[in-house]
Formats: sequence, structure tokens, C-alpha cells
Amino acid sequence: MPAVSLTCRVCDTPYPLEAIGTCSRCFGPLDPVYDRAELARTVTREQIEAGPRSIWRYAGLLPVAPPAEQRLAPGLTPLVSAPRLAAALGVGELLIKLDTANPTHSFKDRVVAVAAAKAQELGSRRSPARRPGTWPTPTRHAQPPKASRRRSSFRPTSSRRS
Repeated sequence: MPAVSLTCRVCDTPYPLEAIGTCSRCFGPLDPVYDRAELARTVTREQIEAGPRSIWRYAGLLPVAPPAEQRLAPGLTPLVSAPRLAAALGVGELLIKLDTANPTHSFKDRVVAVAAAKAQELGSRRSPARRPGTWPTPTRHAQPPKASRRRSSFRPTSSRRS
């Protein structure tokens, strides 16, 4: 894992590489900071192409090791040609990423897969917290039971916007 630290996306505050995801100064999201020289030495196109047909083929570029068991691994969704939309927009060719081919039919599957792997790597016995709107809706059978559809939103009381 080539990530060496975390940095706030909003205020650029640096943090050590620990199990935190929010800046204590501005409550902005934290992004991993990578050692680009290490990536150049250790990650190759051939290595990526030889990897599994999922997001985990990019493991050398992710801030987490791939899980031992990769059930329902998202990623590598197809690009689909959209010739009528291309013509309407006046472009020669337009390709659309078909993220409905992911396990829960959502582009969010990639983020959840990485977050769940990180939680597991850190020894958590719980899955990452859900946020409103993250449950898949294309198929009725993919939705959670009604009892677990409650939505909560928490905001720190000390954060006030000017």
C-alpha cells in the first residue's frame, strides 16, 4: 500500500495514516497521499492487466490491500456506445460507463468495496456506515428490510457556516 499519509481535501491539513476520515478543523473528507516514486517502481501496466476482472486489479493504487475473499467485487463495468446521444451533442463518438453492471447496480459499489476492505484490514467487525441514498433501488429484492431503512444524519454542533 503506497499511501503514506492523509490530507484534507478542503483545507489541506495533513494527518497520519490512521483510521479517520474527516478533518477535525473543517470536517472535510480526507484523501490518501501516495508516494508516487514508489508507485512508479512497483505498479506496472502488465501487473494491472493480469489482475482480477474487478476493482482489485488496481490494488497497487488503492489505499488498502485486497480482501482475501472477493465476493461480488465491483468494477470493470463496460463502456457502451451511445451514437444517438453523440449525434445530438455533435461529437464523433460517445461512450457511457455502464455502472449498472456492478453488484448493486451503482457506481458507489467501488467506494463501498474499498471502505469495507479497509474496515476489515483495521480489524473492524462492523461494515462501514451507510448514508442516505446508498441502498440500490433498481430491483426490489436488492433493498434492505423496511426496519433497517431508517435514515439519520449527524452534524457536529460546533460547526457553523458563516
